[in-house]
Amino acid sequence: LERCFTRFSAYDDGNCAIQDGATIESENEKYDISVATAATTYDLTAAPKGSQTNDSECGSFTLDETGARGVSAGTEPELIEKCW
Repeated sequence: LERCFTRFSAYDDGNCAIQDGATIESENEKYDISVATAATTYDLTAAPKGSQTNDSECGSFTLDETGARGVSAGTEPELIEKCW
């Protein structure tokens, strides 16, 4: 996404390899990563699958264009740091 923004000045440009609404499976097949893009922002959500769903402490992981990290289980900084 960063390369897309550098080349086309937008995260949601039609020439980008990853498009808004896409879901990509992680290399290890343990997460489905969904993509939400706009011209100047993006949000990635990595939802656990398979045996990863047993880890209910963290839930899904999130990341945005500013580098802000999050988890679906809560917003406490200590929890986010522990899970990431």
